[in-house]
Amino acid sequence: MLKISDNELIEAYFAALDLALDSDFIQMLEEEIDSRNLRSKLESSTV
Repeated sequence: MLKISDNELIEAYFAALDLALDSDFIQMLEEEIDSRNLRSKLESSTV
């Protein structure tokens, strides 16, 4: 995956959910979120 900022990754994740994009793409984003240990930031985000 291209290196994007943590905030950009979280924004992309929420946008993908809002747009109901492909579940494989959403899963890829979730895996990257987990690999960066951002799950807690994701859960507290109000994007």
